[in-house]
Amino acid sequence: MMRRIFIIMTFGLLGVGYTAGAATLITGVASITLENADPAFPTSGGEIRIGDIRGGGSITVDDGTVVELSEGSDPSARVSGADLNVGRRGPFASSLSIEGVGSRVQLNGADFSPVQGWIGRDGATGQVTIRDGGALAFVNTQTYVEEANEVGAQLAVGAGVPAGFGALTIEDGTLLLSSNQFWSFLWFGREEGTTGTGRVSGPSSEIALLAPNGNARMTVAQDTGSFGSLIVDEGATVTVSGDDSLFIIASSAGSTGVTIVADGSEVIVSGATRGSVQVGAAFADFGKPEAGNGTLIVTGAGSTVSASGSIIVGSPLAFGGGPGSGALIVSDSGNVTAPVVYVGEGGILSGDGGSISGDVIVDGGVVAPGTSPGVMSIFGDLNVVSGMLQFEIVGPTVGLIDQLFVSGDLLTPSGLSIEIRFLDGYVPASDATFDILSIGGAAEIFATPDLIDLSILGLAGASGFDISIRNGMLSLAGPDFGSPGGTPAPVPLPAGAALLATGLMTFGAVRRRKIRCIVHPT
Repeated sequence: MMRRIFIIMTFGLLGVGYTAGAATLITGVASITLENADPAFPTSGGEIRIGDIRGGGSITVDDGTVVELSEGSDPSARVSGADLNVGRRGPFASSLSIEGVGSRVQLNGADFSPVQGWIGRDGATGQVTIRDGGALAFVNTQTYVEEANEVGAQLAVGAGVPAGFGALTIEDGTLLLSSNQFWSFLWFGREEGTTGTGRVSGPSSEIALLAPNGNARMTVAQDTGSFGSLIVDEGATVTVSGDDSLFIIASSAGSTGVTIVADGSEVIVSGATRGSVQVGAAFADFGKPEAGNGTLIVTGAGSTVSASGSIIVGSPLAFGGGPGSGALIVSDSGNVTAPVVYVGEGGILSGDGGSISGDVIVDGGVVAPGTSPGVMSIFGDLNVVSGMLQFEIVGPTVGLIDQLFVSGDLLTPSGLSIEIRFLDGYVPASDATFDILSIGGAAEIFATPDLIDLSILGLAGASGFDISIRNGMLSLAGPDFGSPGGTPAPVPLPAGAALLATGLMTFGAVRRRKIRCIVHPT
């Protein structure tokens, strides 16, 4: 293998990949420090540059080696920070691997000196792998506070113009972005057309964004046309913690972002001022008039996404709404925890066997328990301001019926819309009863049947259903198929999995029919 290493101590530059096929192994070395010491170039900090316009390259740091990059000799210049570039320019692929306990690459900055990195930038492809106890750290210790001189720590996976492709893999390793005063930012897919992917696996794996006095923000797909994905699995942890903390999936119109939290992993978003998860969320009244197409999946026992403030899926009408779509799917004992979960216009909350700990406000969106079919639990109140509850039924028994369990109150200030979809050709008997909605607290709507808007899809020939209310359970009972001996006909409808894939557009293809609602008092 051809190995070439350029270390120019005057500029504090470690450069690899200026010709195709270059590679460097840094092993068995106690430490390497890259810093600028030349007064002629006071604004140049330490830099690792892997790959450039002439070719790609690779660097492996292992065996406990520590590589540290520091700011330039004139830290008052904002451009004097330390930089990491893995795949900088041109149609070439480059990589950085940090492997083994104690192996670390760390970028250091102080007042006026940002620390920043790019993986796959300006048309290039970049791959960073951190495994087996290795660590990559961006640390800014700024104490000087002046808005015009905000600095911090940031990493973009998939960035630049022309669009770059970036990938980050962490297997029992650590990524840290820490800023004392201002921002710690991490992007997967930043500029238009870029692609950024990440996977964090293993109980010793962690991504931590820390900004105790500033903004901590992780974004999966930022600008129009960007794509981002993040998988957190096998017990890994992602922490976004600052004074103002955000985890955003599909920020701008035309962006597509997907995050999967599985196998006992955790995503924790906490902030003294704000700690929010936003999935395809727009707020026209608050300066964010549009969003992209975002999906957050939380699945498996012990898998958790928690926010100290709110989780927002789609675009709540109370905040002005806006184009965008979001899906929050919680299944197989996964849990989402927040004081409030908003399901706005273009948003859907679904999943089989998952739970929501907190109040749920449906403001233009859809709550659809199950994944054709299944059960969802809400440990809190359910407030349906506008939007609907949607249930799917494929058979007569538990396990074939979507069910929603709510421990608190059901609040319906504008009435309640419920949609029942019969799937897979199932035709219920006239004496069939389906328990679909259980309320542990108060539900005034149960006493006012004229405010319940019930739609049945997937059956032809049925002229009526009854709604029965007993012991806090809302049940659908007894279709009327008309004349004795009349034979109902199923209307083909897509199953729930297909519905999630195609969004809510399929609703418009099926004619709705109003069904009379009769409430039987307890």
